Amino acid sequence: MMRAELGKVEKQEVILENPSNKEVRVSYRLSNINNFDIFPDTIIIPPFESIPVSIRYIPSDLDVTEVGEITFMTEEIGNWYFVAFGLGLPPTKYEPKLVAGALNKDVSGTINFKNPFKEPINVIISMEAEGKSRKVFDLLLKKTKTTINGFSMLQIPFSFKPREISEFYAELVITMNEKIAWRYPLRGVTESTSLGTDFNFKTKCRAKLEQPIEFVLPGLADYSKDEVFNHEMDGVSPEYQANIAKWFQMTPIKNTLDGPDDKLSFNVRFLPMKPFKTSFEILIFKSRGGRWKFRVNVEATEPDVDDTIYIEAPINRTVSVSFKLTNTKYKVYADFVAGFTPESDSEFSVMPKTGLLEPYGKDGTTFTISFTPVEYGKVKKGVLIIQTDEMYWSYLVRGTFPEYKKPEPKGGKIDQSLDPQLMKMLSHQDRPKKNFVVDNIKGTSLMKSKMATMMASKAARSRSRSRSRSKSPQR
Repeated sequence: MMRAELGKVEKQEVILENPSNKEVRVSYRLSNINNFDIFPDTIIIPPFESIPVSIRYIPSDLDVTEVGEITFMTEEIGNWYFVAFGLGLPPTKYEPKLVAGALNKDVSGTINFKNPFKEPINVIISMEAEGKSRKVFDLLLKKTKTTINGFSMLQIPFSFKPREISEFYAELVITMNEKIAWRYPLRGVTESTSLGTDFNFKTKCRAKLEQPIEFVLPGLADYSKDEVFNHEMDGVSPEYQANIAKWFQMTPIKNTLDGPDDKLSFNVRFLPMKPFKTSFEILIFKSRGGRWKFRVNVEATEPDVDDTIYIEAPINRTVSVSFKLTNTKYKVYADFVAGFTPESDSEFSVMPKTGLLEPYGKDGTTFTISFTPVEYGKVKKGVLIIQTDEMYWSYLVRGTFPEYKKPEPKGGKIDQSLDPQLMKMLSHQDRPKKNFVVDNIKGTSLMKSKMATMMASKAARSRSRSRSRSKSPQR
């Protein structure tokens, strides 16, 4: 038997098992869709496994037993059959709804109410509050008496306008009769929100940053000297929630005030183990209501390299070096990812790229770095990053080439020098010295003489032919 208050939901889990070696898709049929439903709507059971399925009961009557038959059907392994019983109970208060608003500014909210009955109901809607809370909450309905059809939804708007930094309380009440009424508590909190960034914290990984910070609380009016102000982190990205929880701590130095202009002081300790950057809010709040928001930026930059590794390799050959690493400070195995940064030269590689890092105190997981140069040039560089969820290591890797040596021929050498005694004999031979200028002048004069003789001979032959023609008889 499931019991639920009118307007609320009760659920019962059942287990559906698949004994076959095939995936099974399950459909279902309900005999009473007004009071019962199934979650999830799509049901698929993997081979040889079982899954939980919820049968949910939504009452539509008071002190009356409601019945529903549920059949889960498959083509492969048969059907399951269940009979569910439910009993409706008078409604009690819902969980408080938090409403936050800035000082002297209107904030609106909505309560969604569903008529749990099949038939229409007549209701009266009111806002109940006491003291200073009566002035800050207000209904935004034109009519407070209304009729709601069966299983229909009504949206009830309200406003919240705080006049001071404090906490307020009211109840939105939907009354059907003397026996049945639905009450929705509203908890109003005044907020003071900073418009800019109030604090910046920046440090290298594994380098501790510790400093005191102070908070001034604007708009504070209602306080006592012994009232303690607390704090919490809010608005942290899900990606960095674990980082902030482990590596960013605030401890109070002075968490009470001596006057409205006094300051709260806290000590901040920031010791990140991995690079990241994010923003969030520090909430300062007091027990009697009111809270202040301060914007914070935190940044953990790249750490100094843990070591520099040198590798020397000839062109087109691979040389590897290995080292061991443990999960520093943690005596548990941890999943790791290893790889070179995108800016690293492509001649480097590392193995393994993923796996389990051995815990502190063990021998350590072995990593092998390989260097395969393909051409001569400048020294190759790479940055190797190994990281787990908790830690971050970086290594500078420098790849160099062997020193080049000029090749020398093997075997004997040919002696091209003359015998010293022969050189001495040649140097003592008497050879006349040649005057190239005189020889050139003599050569030129001889050439001119030959040319003159040739020209005179040619002129004589020409005159002899002319006389021979002149002595011949005329015809």
